Amino acid sequence: MQDRFRTGNTGRGGGFKFFGEVVGELRRVTWPSMNETLRLTLMVLAVSVVIGVVLGAADLIFGWIFGRILWDVLAEVFMTQEQVEEKRWYIIHAYSGQEDRVKKNLDQRIQTMDVSDKIFQVVVPTEEELEYKDGQKKSVAKKVFPGYILVQMEMDDESWFVVRNTPGVTGFVSAEDESDNRPKPVPLEQHEVDNILNQIDSNEPRVRVGFAQGETVRITEGPFVDFMGAVDEVYPDRAKVKVLVSFFGRETPVELDFLQVEKA
Repeated sequence: MQDRFRTGNTGRGGGFKFFGEVVGELRRVTWPSMNETLRLTLMVLAVSVVIGVVLGAADLIFGWIFGRILWDVLAEVFMTQEQVEEKRWYIIHAYSGQEDRVKKNLDQRIQTMDVSDKIFQVVVPTEEELEYKDGQKKSVAKKVFPGYILVQMEMDDESWFVVRNTPGVTGFVSAEDESDNRPKPVPLEQHEVDNILNQIDSNEPRVRVGFAQGETVRITEGPFVDFMGAVDEVYPDRAKVKVLVSFFGRETPVELDFLQVEKA
């Protein structure tokens, strides 16, 4: 019991000794004076204020820049959508055979009257066609809609006036407007425009078939040259024709190219 009591006293005395050493070390530390403490405090506050002002200014600047960019992007998107909605394709009548001349006249008026921001494209729909005639194959540009021209434009009084008063133009494809009691130009639907543009942009030329079933033709080449026969079938995709030739009193089917026959 006495040994345990002595051990406890020794531990308690060691704790007081350690505490005394700590107090002694703290007394040897050189603490800043009141003025130094005040000066350091003011410096910290000043640096904090400067950093806050810099960060706040940066936040305002970057916020303004981001807002400006976002506003410009949104404005451009909405403006583009509005322009797309206002841009429509219309059909105008022209004198048949004068489509190219009318297109040239209208293109010139668009430039001279400075309405290129309202009238965007003038198109005479054409497609390439292979024609077999007189034993020769020719590539010709054929009008898809003879007497008609497509115009992409924003319709208003000024653009209407420019197009309608172009020499050779006889009018718009229109429908009666019940509210105004007058004809109103009717725009094409987008799927109609897409079909027409795809047709004229196609790289596959159409074959003009100059022969009809039952028609009499003369063979110009091959072993049956100068024979007469009747067209039995026509194959436009292969540019061939099947002709029934009378040979020794019997009709013999002969398949020939378009270039090997001609109309009798």
